[in-house]
Amino acid sequence: LDQGIERFPDAPDLLVRRGSVRLQAGNIEGARKDLDRAVELAPKAARTRYLRARLFANLQEWKSALTDLD
Repeated sequence: LDQGIERFPDAPDLLVRRGSVRLQAGNIEGARKDLDRAVELAPKAARTRYLRARLFANLQEWKSALTDLD
């Protein structure tokens, strides 16, 4: 994934995949960076918003989580 993102830094699908892996591995900071960028690139992508909402819930940032799910 890292190599793919190096070649295609504006590919939201790659960023979401890596963000998901990072989230599962407990790398919250890395996951947030990837998912924030993916939302910038594809703001209406439901899966991206759902994953970022999970990240916000892990951080107990409830308002942000609800905003992404809305």
